Parts: sequence; structure tokens; C-alpha cells
Amino acid sequence: VIFGTIASKLSRVPRIVGMIEGLGNAFTYYKGKQSIKTRIIKWMQIFLYKLALPMLNDLVLLNKDDKKDLIERYNIKVNVTILGGIGLNLNDFSYKEPLTDKVTFIFIARLLREKGVFEYIEAAKRVKNIYPNVEFVILGGFENNNPFSLQQHEIELLRKEHDLIYPGHVENVQDWLEKSSVFVLPTSYREGVPRVIQEAMAIGRPVITTNVPGCKDIINDGINGFLVPPFESELLVKKMIYFIDNRSKILEMGLSGRLFAEKNFDAMEKNKTLASIIKANHEF
Repeated sequence: VIFGTIASKLSRVPRIVGMIEGLGNAFTYYKGKQSIKTRIIKWMQIFLYKLALPMLNDLVLLNKDDKKDLIERYNIKVNVTILGGIGLNLNDFSYKEPLTDKVTFIFIARLLREKGVFEYIEAAKRVKNIYPNVEFVILGGFENNNPFSLQQHEIELLRKEHDLIYPGHVENVQDWLEKSSVFVLPTSYREGVPRVIQEAMAIGRPVITTNVPGCKDIINDGINGFLVPPFESELLVKKMIYFIDNRSKILEMGLSGRLFAEKNFDAMEKNKTLASIIKANHEF
């Protein structure tokens, strides 16, 4: 959005609309202090945002916290619309009743520390010590050059030691979601509104995720899922066990998630909103 905005302004484009789908690594929550490198990158990003964003006629953000932590905190003068996620074709993600006879938890994301994969695995190990028949699925790719990524040999070892299900690269992610009971994403990453959570809710899966920007906007704690603090394996375990011991809640919260998705994630409605922003005060 930074360089596209500047280029558009130099080219005298009559109306410029930008979108930021989450603030990313530089604004991500960490257990300890951010590294010097990350702080420098964040400072550079803020400087460039303050330079470019006022050139926009409108800026689209996906959640309220991005407006508060970027636009308001750094006093950037730009008109902001909160979209609340880019949406889904809900016909492609129709409701499927969750499986409750054998509870299956599923994690879908890049296998990075900030996506919560280590917390998920730690919680899985502890739950399986109590409920050995509960299944835990992991779907996601590796980033071999990323020091915060789980590596192939590590996942293979963990899979064998703790009876985790890791099928490798799959194309049919939706099929795996439909075979699951509960979706889990214990992320600390600075999300926009995670598409995979939207997909899980549309299919009718309750969600356990963290109370970080983007995630906390769409999960009503105790209604369509649960919110836990980032880096909290212990509380994650408690919420998983709650669903195992109260299987009717899987159905109840999953249905609430589907109803929320129908009201808030319809891509047709999102596209209408975006089109109205783009066309505002300008005839094409």
C-alpha cells in the first residue's frame, strides 16, 4: 500500500483507496522484547505509513485495533473504513455438522512460532495424556529459512511421539475442516481477520483462538468459541477439555459460528462495501 499509494499520487490518479490486511510481524505480540531488527523495521514502517497514508482518499482496515494502534496512535490523517474481514463465498463453505463421537481438534496455519503451533502441540500432548483417543490434526507448510518455523524433522518426531496427525501438503483443506470437531489457532501474530477462522466458522466449527486483534473481533467468548491469551498452553488445554467433556457445546457453538458467518462474512456484501468506497465522489 505504501509504494502503490506514492506511485498513484505521482501519476495523478484522481481517487486512491488503500487496504491494509493486518499490521504483520512488526506489530506482533512477543513473549519478551522485540529484537532490535524488528524495532527498526517497525520504525521504518511507521515512517513510511505517515508519509504515504495521508495521500489516500480512503483507507480500508480489517479491524478496529489496527486503526487504534496505527492511525490514532501515530496521528495519521486519513479517512478509515473498518471492513471486518474480506469475506467468503458462503456457498463454498456450507454448514456441516461437527463430529462429536470422536473429538478432533485441527490447526491450520504456517508452522511458525507466532501462529501458535508450539502452544498447540504442547496442549495436544497434555490433553492426550488424559484423553488418548482424542485426535489432533496439523495442516500447514514449513518455512525452512525462518528460525521461528517448525522444521520437517521436528514435526515427524512429534507426530510419532505424541500420535499427532500431520498429512503433509494437502489441497483439500476444506475436507479436513469438515472432518474436524473444533478449530484451534493460538496465534500471537498481528492478524487482519484470519480467513481460516472465517472458513471454520462458516462450516460450523467452534473456534479456540487468542484475544489478539483480528481474532477477538469475531469470536464471542463462550458463544461461538473461546478466547485465550497468547502463549497460554495451560488455558488452551482447559478449553479443549471443556469441549471433550461437553460435546453438545461443539454443536451449539459451531452453529452460532455459522450464524455469525452468514451475518458478517458474506463476500458479496463485502464487495458492495468496497465498491461504494472506491466509487465515492467519483464517476467512472
